[in-house]
Amino acid sequence: MNDIRWHQPLPNWARVACVVFGIANMGGAIAQWSALTIPGIVVGGVWAVFGWKGIPLIPSVSGTSRPQKNEIVAGRSALRGRRLLAFVVPLAWLLLAAIVFPRVPKQLLATAFFLSAMPIFFLIFRCFFSACPRCGRHFFLDGRLLRTSLTRCVHCGLSLRGRDSVDL
Repeated sequence: MNDIRWHQPLPNWARVACVVFGIANMGGAIAQWSALTIPGIVVGGVWAVFGWKGIPLIPSVSGTSRPQKNEIVAGRSALRGRRLLAFVVPLAWLLLAAIVFPRVPKQLLATAFFLSAMPIFFLIFRCFFSACPRCGRHFFLDGRLLRTSLTRCVHCGLSLRGRDSVDL
């Protein structure tokens, strides 16, 4: 987790707006204590970090500057596993939620929903903010978050299927 790098695609005015919005969201959640206080603090904190630092770039291979072929193959396997978890875990959560949420007291329902969904958002963010094992940039997202692919790196074209060469 210490190898996380940050990419900031926003101009300075948008960064300031995100930080101010996040702090205001946290302040509003603290000022009016309710079942949505914890979710408000977390969401506000995420907005503030996004404005301050940018988008995380989570490595899929060790921190070597020039990865070897075996590291690229291992990174590709890690990305496939992260993508699978990002799609399967939310489906399992839906089944569990359908069983558990009707038994949760109404005043705690929003907080229970938020806290139970946090691991799902973590897995999705970990997947989509992962770095390509070959080029080291976001695998699934381009720099402006406008273009995405579920099977190829949007920067260098490395495929998750393993049908292309892993040449550097």
